[in-house]
Amino acid sequence: MEFTMGRKPRRQYTDEFREEVAKLVLDGEKSLPQVARELAIPKGTVTNWVRAVQEARGTVPQLVDGRELDKSERDELLRLRRENERLRQERDILKKAAAFFAKENL
Repeated sequence: MEFTMGRKPRRQYTDEFREEVAKLVLDGEKSLPQVARELAIPKGTVTNWVRAVQEARGTVPQLVDGRELDKSERDELLRLRRENERLRQERDILKKAAAFFAKENL
């Protein structure tokens, strides 16, 4: 007999079970609170499982001011990141060209 000092023993879940629970939420079949309530699993635990599946899929939502970006905002963010990278490359090329011509004029 094991003495647990009034605490319930910790429940163990298989990876497959965790993934199936997360898919219920991600595929829109049920809401996260509904799944947690029906399966008697803490909401925070289900949230962690959903986040893990999102990370595995590479679909972790990006948050701004605590809210998830919608599709148009994600598209704009992606466009701006690409433009930012292009501008950095142009800047680096101009720096090298300026250094080259500065040496040539000495």
